[in-house]
Amino acid sequence: MTRRARFSPPGSTHRQRGAGALIVVLVLFFVMSLVAAYSSRNIIFEQKTSANQYRSSQAAEAAEAGIEWAIAMLNAGNVDANCQPVAAGGISFANRYLTIDTTNSATSGTMSAVTWPGPGGNVYQVGCVGNAGGGWTCQCPTGKNMNLGAAGGGITTPAFMIYFGGGGPGTIAINSVGCSQVDYVNCLVQAGGQLSSGEAVVRLNAVIALKGAVATPPSAALTVPGTVCATSTSTFTNLEPRVNGTTVDSGGGITVSPACPQPRLVSMPGTPSSVPPPDTWLAQVLNPPAAPTAPSTPAQFLQWVLGMPSTAGSPMYQQQPAAIRLACPADCAAANLVTVAANNPGRILWLTADPATGDVTIDSPAAVNIGSATGPIVMVVNGNLNVPTAAVTIFGLVYGNNNGGNWTVSGSPVVQGAMVGDGNLTAVGSPSVIYDFGILNLLRLASGSYVRVPGSWQGG
Repeated sequence: MTRRARFSPPGSTHRQRGAGALIVVLVLFFVMSLVAAYSSRNIIFEQKTSANQYRSSQAAEAAEAGIEWAIAMLNAGNVDANCQPVAAGGISFANRYLTIDTTNSATSGTMSAVTWPGPGGNVYQVGCVGNAGGGWTCQCPTGKNMNLGAAGGGITTPAFMIYFGGGGPGTIAINSVGCSQVDYVNCLVQAGGQLSSGEAVVRLNAVIALKGAVATPPSAALTVPGTVCATSTSTFTNLEPRVNGTTVDSGGGITVSPACPQPRLVSMPGTPSSVPPPDTWLAQVLNPPAAPTAPSTPAQFLQWVLGMPSTAGSPMYQQQPAAIRLACPADCAAANLVTVAANNPGRILWLTADPATGDVTIDSPAAVNIGSATGPIVMVVNGNLNVPTAAVTIFGLVYGNNNGGNWTVSGSPVVQGAMVGDGNLTAVGSPSVIYDFGILNLLRLASGSYVRVPGSWQGG
């Protein structure tokens, strides 16, 4: 039997078999495209979110860095227009941008921002920009305008600007503006503004306080809780009526004997220059009663005068930011102390004695001044004080930290301010102490360490 081939005519459904599958595949491809597009949209959104978060973090960290940098600069010495330390000349950051009222008793200690001498009384703006080396390039201008853009390492370089705001007695506000890129016109300005596309700005402020280097200024030219044995060429002068012209305030009185002649006491006209009576309140430092009403140890006495403890377990005073620790004999040459004091107004010199002699020896071939009437210092002498040659004048407060022992002051030092010891005092040679109320007031109100007030941080 012969089978005859059958042919489908054109257009028959047999030739179109599989068209439905093609349609299904096309639909699936379309759905997959929609899924891919949606996924890409999410990825792009996440990328933008991550970029925004990164820029926001950059700006926030820059603003926080601005506050920390400003506090560190306030506790540093003299700087130039690029905020760099200088060996000579320059102005300290604190003196450049802050002013402290030390004259008016009603507003005593009130801090305020220095205003720029142009019209409008604007405060100075100080700032830093990240550089290519991973550090900061800063400007401390004596005029209003900065040019941080020229110092930046690229358009993505973060920057910050700080300026000081409202102040009060012993406190002032730091305002910091952090930007994810240098944009002075639109970002580094006090009022803010529209930022460059995609960039971030964070504004922070905190209150800082000045912890004074002297908490309780002495009211006498010489103050010691023990006895005083001085030569007849030793001179203690106090012509200040606000403290009754007290020359020597001692817990054990002034010893007068062949070995301890009467020192020269110079007080106000009409005030007898006799030996002051022993101060029983001060005497408690070395001989504490059962229920003391005064500092009853040398460590407590130091904290009462200077405002912070200084013990082996709590060495706060010598470790505060404003303290400069110097070791004798290497660091104690008069020329070095003159330079250190001049470059660090309002700071503390913590001098450690030569271990071979137990002395802090300040030797100079000619008369020199350490500190000044407008830039006095606090000098803490850990050991005996010896000025063997030419007169060295120290403007400020000299504190003998000798753990309640006998403190010897020899040679010819001149102290314009006051001298305090924590035990007995032996004066050999011709030391001279001249009480200066203005210098001590300046130390109380305008020297020491700047610290952040806890809980004062605010963001915006």
